[in-house]
Amino acid sequence: MRQLQELETRVNDVPDSVLAVLTAADMPRWGEARALYALLTVEAQDKSYIDVADDSLIRVATRYYDRRGPALHRLQAFYYHGRVYANAGLRHEAMTAYTRAMDYRETALCPRCGVDTVLGDAAGIPFYKELIEKMHRQYFGKNITI
Repeated sequence: MRQLQELETRVNDVPDSVLAVLTAADMPRWGEARALYALLTVEAQDKSYIDVADDSLIRVATRYYDRRGPALHRLQAFYYHGRVYANAGLRHEAMTAYTRAMDYRETALCPRCGVDTVLGDAAGIPFYKELIEKMHRQYFGKNITI
């Protein structure tokens, strides 16, 4: 478990290296270690621009974190389950997973990049569709259609 926690601290900076370590290791057999391994593997794949469309691995994490574990891991598990569903073209399921992820947020930090993503009226910036799409492209490197 300690090695997984160390990898978790590095997944934002070097996701490809984290993925290589996880891929070379055996998946733990049970419990939180198994769920964290699954979560980190899918997260590292996503951050390495590998579009995963099979939810069998992330389902291990969402099943575990659905009822236990830290809120951040719960949020991340459902967020990445949404990403997998979106990659598979399952938009309704993706939105359901994203909504579940929002149930577990304790902070305003993006689980993907750590950026504070709450931009409300107090920011003094008029938000409109094109701005949000441009911001998404800038920060996540992918287009989004709103």
